[in-house]
Order: sequence, then structure tokens, then C-alpha cells
Amino acid sequence: MKTAVFFLLCTILSGCTCSRMNDTSDKMGVEKIADEFYSNLQFKNYKNIYPSFSNSFWKVMDTTKFRQSLEESTEKLGALLEYNLVDWQTYVLLGSTKTVGDYTLVYKNKYEKLETTETLTLKYEDDGQIRIVGYNVLLDQLNINAR
Repeated sequence: MKTAVFFLLCTILSGCTCSRMNDTSDKMGVEKIADEFYSNLQFKNYKNIYPSFSNSFWKVMDTTKFRQSLEESTEKLGALLEYNLVDWQTYVLLGSTKTVGDYTLVYKNKYEKLETTETLTLKYEDDGQIRIVGYNVLLDQLNINAR
């Protein structure tokens, strides 16, 4: 009984905090962001992709260079034919003063020329929006021409 009262008192004094991991509703929310990202990528609407990314991403990446890298990737890989979520992780901490959210989505994507494994890392930001903070592309096939 004393333990329960102590736990209740600590919870009240420290503020209400709740955490959850790998919740499917969190996954569905960030999948919508990924769907929008990949839809814009498929139709080469690169400028529409920019708002999906966090300001922290733009602090280390120039928009012109990012657009160039997307265009070069499209040239080398071909058009995006399909994207399939193969792994995901979510962590959300709901606090009385601040919410923290970290999300990772891993996709196996098929392009005209090659297949890739792509990872989108997202974060819950202070303005209440979830945005992309990382985008990583790994080629599934390594083509080496030795002469």
C-alpha cells in the first residue's frame, strides 16, 4: 500500500508522463508523411518535398544541392515504380510540458533500373508537426565494372 501511494505521489509531483513504443497509430501517422514524400518524388515535384523536412535538416543541407541529388538519383535509378514498408519503429513520450517523438521507417523500393533500401527518420517538432530529419538510400545491387 505504501508503495502504491509513493508511486502515485511521485507521478503527481513530477507531472504526468506517458510513453509508448511501436504503436500502430503512430506508424500510420508517419506513413502518411512518407506517402506524400514518395508521391512527390514519383512525380518529380521536388519543391513540394521541402516542407516535409525539418528545419534541422535544412541547416546542414542546401535546398539546391538536395534537389540536385534527387534529380541525379532519379537519373541513375529511373522512375520510382513502387515503395513498400518493410520495417518501422516509433517512440513517443508524452509529457505535461513537452512531447518527444522519434520515428524510423524502412522501405524496399523498386525503381526502373535498380532496387533500394531507404530509411526515413522523422521527429516530432516543437510546433506539433512531424517532419523528416534524415533520408538514407542504400543500393541493393552493386554494379562494378572491372576492366
